[in-house]
Amino acid sequence: MSGYEAFSKSITEISEGQTTDVVKSIDGYEINLRSMAHGYYLYGLIPVTLKNSEEDFQRHLKISMICFNNYDGSIALGSDNTLYASVYLPKPRSTEDLMSDIESLVNMIDVWVEMEKSV
Repeated sequence: MSGYEAFSKSITEISEGQTTDVVKSIDGYEINLRSMAHGYYLYGLIPVTLKNSEEDFQRHLKISMICFNNYDGSIALGSDNTLYASVYLPKPRSTEDLMSDIESLVNMIDVWVEMEKSV
């Protein structure tokens, strides 16, 4: 089974309620999709190194305001100082819609990584 088919199958399983959590590496990014009572929580690790400085915080806040301008997403800081992009998706959602939402998140993380280099 190809990687895409296996991934599509796992998204179908979560969409149909057969599983509650999917974790995949897509384009080198760790992407998580969790099913909750009334929706899905989609989040991905942003591969940046946080420096714990005021300047670094302001830089990532600036990037988040640019990236999330027309996107219902947010950022979250993990307990180990990792940065995540996340979005809540209401149910029901088809497999195709979830795949599209995941692709959008991966693209947004791509943009974030490139902007982090230049901002």
